Amino acid sequence: LVGFEERDKGVTFNTVHVGCPGETAQSMLEIDNGGQCNNKGTPQLTRVINYLRANQNRAGLVTIDIGFNNVRPCQTPTSVDESCMDRGIAFVRNDLPKVVQQLKAAAGTNVFFVGLEYYDPFLANYLSGSTGFAVATATLVDMNRLNATLHSVYSAAGIAVADVPGAFQMNDTTQEDIPNLGKIPQNVAEVCLLTWMC
Repeated sequence: LVGFEERDKGVTFNTVHVGCPGETAQSMLEIDNGGQCNNKGTPQLTRVINYLRANQNRAGLVTIDIGFNNVRPCQTPTSVDESCMDRGIAFVRNDLPKVVQQLKAAAGTNVFFVGLEYYDPFLANYLSGSTGFAVATATLVDMNRLNATLHSVYSAAGIAVADVPGAFQMNDTTQEDIPNLGKIPQNVAEVCLLTWMC
């Protein structure tokens, strides 16, 4: 919507996408071995920093979407590995500030940063019986822990935070009557409505 509004004012946007699947907060800092997604020998963080430095005189928006891959392997449809979650969140708490610091140092004064929190895609497990209900309950707790860590990191760096969980009504457990499913929590219904997880 903002893009359309700005276009009507004569402002044009160019999108530069440097993200890649599988990157974690700590792998972004692994400059020597190319990080998780080595693109022709240049790690993601290096590509971003080079781009920001080369465009310091331009206005821009940088969205930061890092952290979910730190905890994704800890969650399966049938279980949640809490010690894995603890380690993943600790890595985010320790390493994401270093990433953010480097990005902000490379950017010009007219660059605006937004950090993303996450919705909980694993709430869909709620539909898999009693085991699924337990898993969905555990993942909700853990995704809230991750989001609290992300919020703290971004806020400490003076970065705006996108309330993605709010858009997905992630913590709304009010029961809703859904055709063919019966009564399910609103947060589960939102995941089913807005994603392919169900």
